[in-house]
Amino acid sequence: MNTQNAKIAQELFKNAIQLMRQEAFTDPTVSDTRVIANLAAKHIKWDCYDSYHVIEMLLQECNDKEVADEFSKIPQVFNTQWES
Repeated sequence: MNTQNAKIAQELFKNAIQLMRQEAFTDPTVSDTRVIANLAAKHIKWDCYDSYHVIEMLLQECNDKEVADEFSKIPQVFNTQWES
């Protein structure tokens, strides 16, 4: 992604946060992180397995690879829990 596209994407993302805040929440002071979580959950259609992957990738992007590596084990635990 070139710099211009990244700037456009960031601006669209900010706008998406504001639109979702207005649409999905009654409290206008709800945090951006809560709104972002709501957007992400809707995008992955509330799939828990996908949510673990999103969290892992977010940790990677934030350069917390150690926690991301540990977090990557959660889907296996999740699958074991539901297979029993």
